[in-house]
Amino acid sequence: MSGLLTLGEAFHPLLSGEENAITGAIVDGLTRRQALRRLTEIAAFAELEDFMDQPLRTYSDGMRLRLAFATAINIEPELLLIDEVLAVGDIRFRYKCMRRLNELRESGVSAVAASHYMGQLRAVCDRALWMADGRVRAMGYVDEIVERYERAMEETAPVREPGGMAAKRFGTGDVEIVDVKLVNAAGTASPQFRPGHP
Repeated sequence: MSGLLTLGEAFHPLLSGEENAITGAIVDGLTRRQALRRLTEIAAFAELEDFMDQPLRTYSDGMRLRLAFATAINIEPELLLIDEVLAVGDIRFRYKCMRRLNELRESGVSAVAASHYMGQLRAVCDRALWMADGRVRAMGYVDEIVERYERAMEETAPVREPGGMAAKRFGTGDVEIVDVKLVNAAGTASPQFRPGHP
């Protein structure tokens, strides 16, 4: 079993990326020898081959998350627990992560995902369980449950009468955008702006 829960929680800022990847893989259940064999794959997946010898404290947040995700995903578990962590890195890297998760599923790995992001649930899951206030609200095929969830969220969101720019407005109305104007540095409306001009 492996978890994509709090990515990189066991990482230490003074250890190198390589040392953290090895430690993370061991914490996730691999032997040291197995972790060392997977190190090249982990570095390649994270796209950090040139930085693995650098201390983790020199990594950006995105680099740390990519290393943690790559470490967790290269364990090849039978069961993968995922909790709101699929927003790792830029769009291209997220696509790569989703592709890897689907490869794992196709190879027989079961995944349990908890998320409020319906697009990712649709991409990762076949079936869904909707819980609210500690109780099961619905269970079934993911598209059906997501549709029911979204409909319920729309029904419970405060709706105000149409006005101005939108046909349907949600929210409390404590703050409202009622008008938008583009003005130049002199404060007068202008039909045209050049890049860099105030």
